[in-house]
Amino acid sequence: MLSLPTIQEDEKVVEQLDQVTKDSEEKAGQVFERLETLMNHSLNIVNIAKEMNQLIKKSKIKNKEPYQKLVDELEKVANNSLDEIEKTMELMQYQDIHRQKIERVINIVRALSNYMNTLFSSSINDEDRVSSAQYIAGDDKADVLSDEEIEALLKTV
Repeated sequence: MLSLPTIQEDEKVVEQLDQVTKDSEEKAGQVFERLETLMNHSLNIVNIAKEMNQLIKKSKIKNKEPYQKLVDELEKVANNSLDEIEKTMELMQYQDIHRQKIERVINIVRALSNYMNTLFSSSINDEDRVSSAQYIAGDDKADVLSDEEIEALLKTV
């Protein structure tokens, strides 16, 4: 009987895809957490800049304009950071969509695998089957592959 090569755990395609989606979801969550932290820092900077402007307006400094320009620039940079963080979060949504697509492929592959297993199943155990013929009368024996040659060919696939 023809024996198929043993498949190692790390060679199972669905197993690999499951691990990819799990890792991807975990890392995406970590990225979102970091982006939220950055967003909170930027919001704090905006609020501090506003408070500083109020203090400058109330102060007795004669020429307030240079100070207000610096604080306004600080607020502008913080707002630009907030915009970039928001754009990055939008881009991360695409990563989640790709993860979901991979999960859909996994489900289709599993359904096909189950279908093929059902389609080719039999009530006869493999041990109870008659062994396959090496060649059939009329074949040129030189053209027929041996079990070893077939197994070697299957290992290359």
